[in-house]
Amino acid sequence: MNYLRASQVDFSQKVNSDAHMPKKGKTVLVNLPDREVEICERFREIRKFKQWTQIEYAKELGITRDRVASYEYARAPVKYSVGMMACVLSDFSPRWLAEGTRPPFGCIYSSDGPEDGVGDNQLFSQVYDKYLKEIYLDSSEEYVEALLKEIGVENGYKLMTQAWFNTCAKVDMDPTFFWAQLAMEASNFLRATQPVRGPHISWKDEYLRLLEEYKSRNTKSPKTL
Repeated sequence: MNYLRASQVDFSQKVNSDAHMPKKGKTVLVNLPDREVEICERFREIRKFKQWTQIEYAKELGITRDRVASYEYARAPVKYSVGMMACVLSDFSPRWLAEGTRPPFGCIYSSDGPEDGVGDNQLFSQVYDKYLKEIYLDSSEEYVEALLKEIGVENGYKLMTQAWFNTCAKVDMDPTFFWAQLAMEASNFLRATQPVRGPHISWKDEYLRLLEEYKSRNTKSPKTL
């Protein structure tokens, strides 16, 4: 069944998605703006990537299976609380869910987020635009690439590494935690982009190989007596 899109519909005000829930045994078509439909489609892609059924997805998100189906088939716009929880559980980027912008992975989440100013029925797109968009702009693929190209990729990575540690020191955070998060993101990205039938190349295996090479180059031979 094809669901109609209506870009002219104004969703700038709060939307109670419960009002769009279909009654049991009935099919209700709801005209959502293009952007909300696309968010619904990406919401479904997260479930497929995790290989969850709708029932499993619903359990993870703390909602009903009918609610999951309503979002996936664009019968209701995705609410912020549900969309953010989906990103946290799967490590998908809220920027990707909101805009479809790569990279898809990397969920930056803090207990100091916008929750205090968010109503129960606000849409994911509304909260993202108001509170999260600027946060994720600095981590976008195109922005990072532009910075690296200014002085060459290799030199750019060196400066970025130093900037990472300096910033963590200023805010009294352990940089190793964030490197671990980056490693997980890299591992997930590699797994997602490798051919299904091809050999699985482990990020960890490659790291351990390089680590052994590093140790062998930097280990001094014992002095001969």
